[in-house]
Amino acid sequence: MGKSLVLTEKERTIIIDELLNYELNDDFIYELLDTSISYDDSIKLLKSLKGDILLEKIDIDNSDLIKYIIDDNISKENIIYICYNFEKFKYKSYFIDYLFNHNRYDELDDFCLNDDVMTFILSHNIPVEKIIDLLITKIEHGASIDKLRNYIEKVKEIKDISSVWDGRWPIIDNKYKECIADALIENEYVKERNGEERRIMTLKK
Repeated sequence: MGKSLVLTEKERTIIIDELLNYELNDDFIYELLDTSISYDDSIKLLKSLKGDILLEKIDIDNSDLIKYIIDDNISKENIIYICYNFEKFKYKSYFIDYLFNHNRYDELDDFCLNDDVMTFILSHNIPVEKIIDLLITKIEHGASIDKLRNYIEKVKEIKDISSVWDGRWPIIDNKYKECIADALIENEYVKERNGEERRIMTLKK
C-alpha cells in the first residue's frame, strides 16, 4: 500500500515539481510513485526515469498508472513480466486487448504464451486468424500433444483436427485447418493421408 503524505494535493505537486529540477535516481522515483501523489504527478515522474519503466516496481493496485504504462507503447520487458505473472495480473483483458488492437501480439513468443496466457486468449474475443498464428508458434516450439489438443479444441474453425489423436483422419477443409495441418506436418506431429480429400493422420510409431 502507498505511504500517506500529510499534504494537500497542491502541496505535493509543488514538491514533485521542485524535485524534478534535480537529477533523481530511478529507485527514488519509484519510491515517490508509491506515495499518495496524483496521476498527473505520477506521469511526470515516469517520464523522468532514465531507464525503461519497470512494471514490477509499480503498485499493482494503481490501475490508472498500470494502464498508462500498457498504452504508452509497453516495452517487451514489461510484456514478458506480465505474461510470467499472468495468473495474478489484474488487468488481463486490458493488456490482451492492447496487444491485439495494436498488432503487437506477434511479440508473444513461446515463453510468453504459457498456459495461463493461451487459455485466456482462447476464451477472449480474438480474430481466428490471429489465434492461428499463436497456435503455430506453439507447434513450432514443440508444445505437448495434450496442450495442443486442448488449445485446438477451443477454436471451432479447427477443432475437428484434434480427432487425429483419437486415431481418426480429419479432413482439412478450410484455410485455418490448412495452416494448422501444414505446421503439424512440418513439425512431425502428423502426416498426410493419401486420398482424394486432404486428410491427416498420426505418425506410425
